[in-house]
Amino acid sequence: MCDLIVIGYEDQFKADEVRTHLLKLQKEFLIDLEDAVVAVKNDKVLTVIQGSGGKVITISLTNQQEQKRQAALDAAKATATG
Repeated sequence: MCDLIVIGYEDQFKADEVRTHLLKLQKEFLIDLEDAVVAVKNDKVLTVIQGSGGKVITISLTNQQEQKRQAALDAAKATATG
């Protein structure tokens, strides 16, 4: 069984640093990762995802897609806070 764990940081560089550290721990056989990615959303609604393979994918969301994404995030926050 696989688990998806999401950790959010305000700073992309901190997220990159943590990802690098996790990959180092995996090389030392201290943890087992399927993949580790850093996803960044900027003000222009572009999302850049960098996986452990070093691939960079850029996705441009339409305004409608961004509204749906934000609604899903808001619903998840409301559920989490009870």
